[in-house]
Amino acid sequence: MKFDLMGCVYSKSVYNFIEFDLKDLKTDWENQHSIIFDIYNNKDFDLLNDTLKSIEEKERPFTIDDVAKRLDIGHKLFIAKKNEKIIGFFWVAINYIEIPFFHASMYLSKEDVVDYNSYIVEEQRGKNINSGLKAYAFHDFKQKGYTRVFGLIKTTNKSSIRANKHFGFRTIGQIRTKIILTLEFRCTDLPKDMIVFHGGILRLWKGLFRKVKGKLFSLKITASLKKKPTRLGTTNISS
Repeated sequence: MKFDLMGCVYSKSVYNFIEFDLKDLKTDWENQHSIIFDIYNNKDFDLLNDTLKSIEEKERPFTIDDVAKRLDIGHKLFIAKKNEKIIGFFWVAINYIEIPFFHASMYLSKEDVVDYNSYIVEEQRGKNINSGLKAYAFHDFKQKGYTRVFGLIKTTNKSSIRANKHFGFRTIGQIRTKIILTLEFRCTDLPKDMIVFHGGILRLWKGLFRKVKGKLFSLKITASLKKKPTRLGTTNISS
């Protein structure tokens, strides 16, 4: 009887923490393909709702209900429009942002912002729309006195890594998690004052008992199947 411990130990996620210095921003971006870059306002509600509905639910970066909440805390949504449709967007966080997949928060200085939830509809990809939209937004922030833009990209998202590197972002650290059963270890090589983890470095998930119980039950069944079978008598079943 062998307990597969390695099956309960795995790496959950690794994210690159990236940075862009706004002094390196090129202000002469090109707005090609008849695309309009703009900042979201209420008149774009229906267009945004249509775009979000067109995205597969598991890939949808946020819901329409999240929009008002984010705007209320000062975050900005920048959009790319073509033929009266929103074909791309990304958010910029100011002052503060939650990082739910790491159970962490990031508090920003008055000179810093965070770029997140970038998305371009599939049929419009490969046209540098994301870079153009970011250049448009970052120019506005540079004019207002901001100096740095941060972001998080999952290491498996190769296309986003290439796009952001081409734009000028550089990796300055990583955030990593590893799971042992359902014990989650979170670590980073970033300065301690940049990311605040909630609940400490070690967090016990609610599923711990359920997972251990499932493993023990599986072992019990395997052990019982290995026992010598007992001869059974004949049973008549009448209707």
